[in-house]
Amino acid sequence: MNTIRLAIIGVGNRGKHMADLAVHREWPVEIAALVDTRVSALRSGGKLFGIGKNRQFTDYRELLKHPGDYDAGIIATDVYTHKEIACDFIEAGIPIFLEKPITRTIDEAASVFKAVQASKASGIPVMVGFNLRYAPFYRHLKKLVSSGAVGELISIEWKEILSPAAWADGYCRASWYSKQDYVGGWLLEKSCHDIDQINWLAGSPCARVASFGSRNHFLPRKDLPMRCTDGCPEEPGCYFSCFKLHPDGPVREGPNKLPDYIPDNRWDLCVYNCGSDLMDRQAAILEYENGVTAAFSILPLGNHWERKMRICGTKANICGSDFLGEIHIIPHNSDTPVIADPPKAEGGHGGADPSVMDAFLHLLSDPYFSPDVTIEDGLESMLAAGGIELAREKRSVVELGPLRKKAYGK
Repeated sequence: MNTIRLAIIGVGNRGKHMADLAVHREWPVEIAALVDTRVSALRSGGKLFGIGKNRQFTDYRELLKHPGDYDAGIIATDVYTHKEIACDFIEAGIPIFLEKPITRTIDEAASVFKAVQASKASGIPVMVGFNLRYAPFYRHLKKLVSSGAVGELISIEWKEILSPAAWADGYCRASWYSKQDYVGGWLLEKSCHDIDQINWLAGSPCARVASFGSRNHFLPRKDLPMRCTDGCPEEPGCYFSCFKLHPDGPVREGPNKLPDYIPDNRWDLCVYNCGSDLMDRQAAILEYENGVTAAFSILPLGNHWERKMRICGTKANICGSDFLGEIHIIPHNSDTPVIADPPKAEGGHGGADPSVMDAFLHLLSDPYFSPDVTIEDGLESMLAAGGIELAREKRSVVELGPLRKKAYGK
């Protein structure tokens, strides 16, 4: 078996994690090059994976000048860069793994899809990072629904609740993650793979969406300082205190190190005075062409990170929690739930990440292999999630049919 040489584009938390996964799978893998606009990230990644400075690039276009030095690229950069980088790699004939969301907007996603379509004749592999499809919990959930455990599927209720750390670090103190223009919308960035899960379970194109959302709690407060470290009177009891989340301070090594996406000058920002313009609550309703309806909501005020779902059918309902690792089937003709808990798993994203990497390496090794996630799945998630953001902005129902025809070029 030939060694697979990977280039990592984006050497942050996710990029380094994926690279580490790759070199520890059953396939022979070499990290052949690193790309990041931050020299510090390149040097750190170079030290971690033994990559010399001659194979570290601050501009991905420089890497594209050396196509014979690597076999594929993993794109784990900020989402506002995805369209340009993905299209350039695809047009250069280089296989890619593209992290979710594939882009910020439907138009950007359509550009990536068209680049993939144009390359179909040469069979360039492209895989999208919807890791939940590979998590044992969600694969088990899909298997139950597909096997008819609920009868005919009628509706899906889905809720994502973020932990204090996920909200404060990811969407307040992170620099680009905290801005609508950079991510395309909080629900789109954070929950595009939740939307993909609903699409997957529904088994039909989404026809129309509506949404409501606002930022009404995490508003600027004049009674609080800009930073937890400025003697904030509420800091001792605040769920989001930088001292609670990062007791060692702004360190870059050790078990309590800051995530790469939080700059040193933002680690202690007040979650109310951080300058974020993302929604702090949002709900959406979706209707599918096969008649299935879905309701999705996301909010940042939980004591742990959890997804809860209720899937309703003509014979039974399924209730689940990924935090608890529980799935219960409740037949309509019985008060006793059937325990259908999924297998336990280790690894990031509920055990999904190792399987995601296995699938990508398999795809690179076998041109006839079909991964569970395709560029079409990425585009369909983008159509629904992007349509939800449009519906929220317009306060109206958004029909996805016209957007789908434009995106697919039909």
